[in-house]
Amino acid sequence: MKDGRFQGGGCEEFQEFRKETSLRRVLPNSSPSMGQTWCYIPKADDEGIDLIVKEKGILKSLYIQVKSRFGDDFSQPFTASVKEQSAGDNHSMAFVFCLFDTAKGDIHDFVWFVPAPAFIQKAPKDKNGLLHFVSGKNKEDGNKWDDFRIDKRDLAGEVKKQLKRIS
Repeated sequence: MKDGRFQGGGCEEFQEFRKETSLRRVLPNSSPSMGQTWCYIPKADDEGIDLIVKEKGILKSLYIQVKSRFGDDFSQPFTASVKEQSAGDNHSMAFVFCLFDTAKGDIHDFVWFVPAPAFIQKAPKDKNGLLHFVSGKNKEDGNKWDDFRIDKRDLAGEVKKQLKRIS
């Protein structure tokens, strides 16, 4: 992706493009729920940062790493791994775990929004330094990530709350 546009390439690049553009629809610039907040996509994925959200006129930003799965069968648990070194232990970092429904061509009805300090505290770490997220797709599954599962329409509000936590 260059200059904000998809420039061809493999399936993985296209899936990243679809994920990012779908999340930008959920986190639009200057939406009523976000106020004067701007969403940026870094040109490179060097440090595991997929989106940067910044309030207009304030020098603090929220860095978001997005982990997604693609398909239309949501019967299996959602799993993802994050490199420990890309999980900064402060409130300026957060994770969005989402399902991209290929049948609808959009993000599924809910996402998990997990601030980095909570993720580091709750995620088990393996011997290779990977932190693991595993969650059922229904709140009735009763796991430690249920409190972070939100309606995708509430993501902008959660991001706004997280921006206020940044000192």
